[in-house]
Amino acid sequence: MFGRESTGIDKEILKNNLDNCLRIPMVSAMRSINLANSVCVIGFEVMRQLNW
Repeated sequence: MFGRESTGIDKEILKNNLDNCLRIPMVSAMRSINLANSVCVIGFEVMRQLNW
């Protein structure tokens, strides 16, 4: 599940799923990462860890 660029994922959903959450680090000057770019970052990392 990916959150909205403006608000992220609802805090209640995050609280109930802490063991399954990932965070993409970013520069503090950035407000958000585009959703499509976020999906690409996670997809790349999954493939990297699977040695694809």
